[in-house]
Amino acid sequence: MAKLEAERTERSSWSDARIEREDVNFSRKHLSSRWGKEPLLPFHIVQWDPMHGLHNEFNALISEAVHEHLTIESPDKEVEAVIENTKKRINALWKAKQLPKFIQFGRDGKGEHSHALNGPAAKVVLRDPTLIIDTIEMMAPVYALMEQGKYQLGQSVQTVKVHDPERVRWSRKGRKGSEVPCSGP
Repeated sequence: MAKLEAERTERSSWSDARIEREDVNFSRKHLSSRWGKEPLLPFHIVQWDPMHGLHNEFNALISEAVHEHLTIESPDKEVEAVIENTKKRINALWKAKQLPKFIQFGRDGKGEHSHALNGPAAKVVLRDPTLIIDTIEMMAPVYALMEQGKYQLGQSVQTVKVHDPERVRWSRKGRKGSEVPCSGP
């Protein structure tokens, strides 16, 4: 911050011609950005930021290799059981690592949770020699089900409760005496 203030102070003493010349040089050096202004270029043209680029790639890998498989909804009870068991084991493993950020894969009763790593969490995960290997090994039964064609990525099933006709009794307690189904013996 002190360096920036020193540059601003020095710049204030320059002539208009020098400011214009320095701005042109700055823009050429920094891909058309202007000194003291936000970048004008679209985000996909900006210079590569290795740290955030690594986080983005790593989060995409974790999402595609683990999270997306653990959010599958299937009418097949075997698939549901394997996914639920794998999800519990992997989430317990990651929780035991006590990462700086809470990471949870799949869905629970409250919906989906964040599985994207921030900087400190990525640092811990990338330095752990076994966490990713153990996670991928735990995913083996889920991958096997996909290879058998028992589910596809992105598959979801809407569950609709259907009354069992054997367990429905009719009552006249609806509006204006209409018959309405009631669950019960």
